Amino acid sequence: MRDGIKGWIDLVSRLVTSSYCEEALRQLRRLSIYDYFFIHKNPKAVDTEHYLFRYVRRKEADFIKNKNIIYSINPYGTYWTTMYTDDPMTAKCLLALDYEPEFRVGGIPIDAVPRKGIIYQGIVKPKKDPISGIILPGGAWEIVLKVPVFIIYMVDLTTKTKII
Repeated sequence: MRDGIKGWIDLVSRLVTSSYCEEALRQLRRLSIYDYFFIHKNPKAVDTEHYLFRYVRRKEADFIKNKNIIYSINPYGTYWTTMYTDDPMTAKCLLALDYEPEFRVGGIPIDAVPRKGIIYQGIVKPKKDPISGIILPGGAWEIVLKVPVFIIYMVDLTTKTKII
């Protein structure tokens, strides 16, 4: 099993195109959920466990920059992850996003979020990219919040510069 995990970690670390996402999903199906968490040894994605991040596009980043707050209009809540990465393609694949994010918001200490505000915790499920049709593997830890979060830190993933 360890060889399978090492191979999967190597595969994820090469995530440079969506075609790698399909192979990552095939590999993931061979692993148990417990063993899957070893992917976070991938140098492009680290599970911080204690901090929340959100990966967003420019429109949401502009709103956050102006208001210093995140409070989604999504009726299910605002999606966050404990995964830290500077690589937009890694974020897209492991979070199964419809878009390649331009900004990373956070890390917000998870202890700073009221427990009653957390309405879901789990693993991002695989999904098909609506544009390319490629399967995005998911697999990062996700947390859904129903409370606003004040933002004190945001990074542009293209230039790797701090915005807030």
